[in-house]
Amino acid sequence: MKNIIQKHQGFGCLIPPKKELVLVYFLQKGVPQLNASQFWNFMERNKWKARSGTPIRDWKKAAFDWLFVPK
Repeated sequence: MKNIIQKHQGFGCLIPPKKELVLVYFLQKGVPQLNASQFWNFMERNKWKARSGTPIRDWKKAAFDWLFVPK
């Protein structure tokens, strides 16, 4: 089981992700680190759950939506 977790750590599957992975993801998208910290803090406050209350299963999709999907 540990190998599976290690294998998927950088792919958006590990919830909550390491903050460093979120920072790198945002930098790869050309977004300032401040936005990554805001996303991280928001998700931590909401216990990594969607607005509907369901657990986030893919933090990278949640981050993409945070950045690029109009609200």
